[in-house]
Amino acid sequence: MVEELDGVELIDYGRDAGVARRIVYFVVAVIPAVLPLGLYVQVLEMDVLKSQVVLAVSVVAAAVMLSLAYHNITFVRTVKLQKLFDMPAKSMYRNKPDEWKQACLTQDTAVRSSALMYSFAYNNAVYLLAVVFFSFYAFRGKFADEIVFASSSAVASGLALINSRSARKSIYA
Repeated sequence: MVEELDGVELIDYGRDAGVARRIVYFVVAVIPAVLPLGLYVQVLEMDVLKSQVVLAVSVVAAAVMLSLAYHNITFVRTVKLQKLFDMPAKSMYRNKPDEWKQACLTQDTAVRSSALMYSFAYNNAVYLLAVVFFSFYAFRGKFADEIVFASSSAVASGLALINSRSARKSIYA
């Protein structure tokens, strides 16, 4: 939302995520983090009971890194979209300040939800494609299936996180 301090607009693009937003990111990130586990169980017939701890830790670690990547890409996309679209002109709402605030809020909500959905789709695509590549091409046959799953999940989620951090740094350049 836009705040004014001595005539200067201070725009909060969501640089720091609150606790509720971090929890939502984590819950959403658990779904793509578990999908490769289903692939390993169904296709490769991996025994889940044999290595529950390793699999659980790798799913949680991947979900944490994906949730951080979600926030970074959401922030970057929100900044880019906010710069692309101007706020509604106050002159259009001359004697109706409440309607102007509502129009600004509606636009801000649309930009934030668009950025969030883009972030989810982009990071999930990067993660899942990288997991498939590392699982079936780079690490396949070199280690036990549990280790291949854990390492491919860690590398893929780390790749998504590094990619999101480099996108975030590009804003400040």
